[in-house]
Formats: sequence, C-alpha cells, structure tokens
Amino acid sequence: MSEMVCAVVVTYNRKELLIECLESLKEQSRTLDAIFIIDNASTDGTPEILLKNTYIDYIPPMDLLEPYELTPNKNQIPIHYVRMHKNIGGAGGFHEGLKRAYENGYDWIWLMDDDGIPSPNCLETMLAKKQFPIIGPLIMNNENTEELACQTSVYRNGKKVDILTVEDAYKVSEDKVITDYANFFAGLLLSKDVVEKIGYPRKEFFIWGDEAEYSLRALSNNFNVAMVLDAHFFHPPNRVTIKYPLKGLIGHSIIADDFRSYCYHRNYFHIKKNYFGYKMTLLWIISETSRRLVLNDWKGLKIVLKAWGDAFLNKWGNEKKYIK
Repeated sequence: MSEMVCAVVVTYNRKELLIECLESLKEQSRTLDAIFIIDNASTDGTPEILLKNTYIDYIPPMDLLEPYELTPNKNQIPIHYVRMHKNIGGAGGFHEGLKRAYENGYDWIWLMDDDGIPSPNCLETMLAKKQFPIIGPLIMNNENTEELACQTSVYRNGKKVDILTVEDAYKVSEDKVITDYANFFAGLLLSKDVVEKIGYPRKEFFIWGDEAEYSLRALSNNFNVAMVLDAHFFHPPNRVTIKYPLKGLIGHSIIADDFRSYCYHRNYFHIKKNYFGYKMTLLWIISETSRRLVLNDWKGLKIVLKAWGDAFLNKWGNEKKYIK
C-alpha cells in the first residue's frame, strides 16, 4: 500500500493568493491524497471564492464558537476546509492543521502558508529523499528567483556561511542536498513519525518563532533534516519593516512594528531560555536593551520588556493588545 500524503495550507485574508496556492497543489506531478485548508476566520470573502472555484460545496456558518470543518467535496483531491471560530495566528493554524492531518492517519504532511507556490514536481522531488523524516524545498524569492526568500546562514567546517542566493545554496550542498537545515512551515514535508515523537507546534506563539521552536525540538530529538535544492518553492520576500540602528553599527536590526516586535521577543525569550540556557538569554537581553537605549527608543523598550516579562511568567494571549 502506497503512503498517503496531504497538504496543510494556513490562510488569513489572502483569498487570491490562496487560490494560486491551491491551483499549484492540484498540478503536482505526485497527486496529493488530501488538502486541509485552515482558515483563520478570514473576513475578505475567502469561503465565497473557494465556493466559486469549486473547492468547497457550500458556505460554512460564520457565527462560530468552535472550528467548523466542511465535508470534503467531490474534487479529484479531497478538500478539508476548516473555518476557525477566531484568528489563532499562523502558529495556531499549523497546530490545528498538523493535528487534523496526523489524526487522520496521513504518512507525510506538507505544510505551507497561502502565499507559497510549489513547482509542479516539488512534492515528488522531496519524496524521493524519504530517508530524511523532515524535508524542505529550496525557497526562492518569487520576485527574483536568483535570490532566496528565506535567507540564512549555516556552519560548515566550523565557519559561518551565508546562504542568500540560489548559487550560495548549491555551493554548500552535497548532491544538491543541504543537511541539518530546512525552512520550517514554508513547504516543509514532515513524516508522521516526527509528529508522533515531538507533538504539534506551539499554538500560543501566535506568529513568529513557532517554526524555530519546532525545528529545535525536532533536532534535539535527533531527527535528520534536509533541504532538497531541486524541489523549488516560490515565496514573497520578508515584508516586515526593519530599522538598522546607526547604519548597522550597533548590531542587529530592530522590528519596526509593535505587534510583531512583541511576539518576536516573547517567543524568542522562551526559545532561548529553553534551548540555549539562561546565560545566552541574558546576553541577548543585554544586547537588545542596549540598542534601544542608544536610540532612546523608550516605546520599543517598553514593548520588549513587556514581552520578556510575559514569557518569563509563561503568560500568553497578550499579543492581541498590539493588533491594529
């Protein structure tokens, strides 16, 4: 019996991009066995456009107190449309989708946001590397396919190597594979064995850091990870506004968005404390605080201190205060 593979797509108020993503999933050279759409209570007419494009057979109730899953329609690929009763963020969406896919018995689960577009052979190419239980594609900038949408660094032979372009990625690969690294939740293919061992993403993270925490959890449980460079996945570049203090002379960038800054610092305090220890956490706190003091960014510092305090006290849900 062949293995069963499903995709999980998390969406919120990007109905046109969602349709493009779903169309690319329908065109895969290895046909999916199901697609789970987790809709974080979109308000832009997402159910209506799904109905118009025959992905669902009827509009679900809008006044919900709990998630509502439509019966899969008669498409070639069964579509499980889950309308959430509220916006639970990307982290909550991936938690919900992964949980439903795992409980339905799928062997491989393909995770992505609504703004990702896999090439037609992306899934088939990744499945050819099933010796790795966690497989990621090469995530290319859809505005400039020579660059990566998710730029990063890896360590090879004790040296830090930046991977900013497709050419960089191929230089550090072996047989077109980069081991011990993948971009989580952006076209990531995950074996059910991983979910069985480490569970689901931290839904309380809401946004930012959930993928980093899940990857660290997987690596700490000795799961092998690989990025397959011939599996192409197209994604927009990062749109978050960034400040570079004193032209970068005082270190790392500052997120110029109260909501994202709060989520980032709360979630990464949790990550650093639990995976890197209090010494590394303290050094990070000193660095982040110093930059804001140099810039007299008292408003930003107040948000950061609140985020760290909530993380230390294990308080979740306060991100809603910063959503505009």
